[in-house]
Amino acid sequence: MENGEKPNDNKSNNNNRGIMIYLLIRKFYIADSNMKAEYRVEKYTDNVDEANKFLSALTLLEDNQHITWHIIKHDFNEPLILTKEVA
Repeated sequence: MENGEKPNDNKSNNNNRGIMIYLLIRKFYIADSNMKAEYRVEKYTDNVDEANKFLSALTLLEDNQHITWHIIKHDFNEPLILTKEVA
């Protein structure tokens, strides 16, 4: 690398700082069971309008009462923690 920089310098690790991404989370949960909820990231984007459109489409298409969809925003400054609404 130029100027003696290593690929794992802090500069390369901070590239995502300040960028907001929106995660579309699929939550599968059966309320009357002992099973814990299952979560999966279905899509991610840096555009909130795209995230909302995708969420609307998924919500309209989903016919399973045990599956809900959520948008979680994350900016890489802190660990990702699900809100009570999602969890």
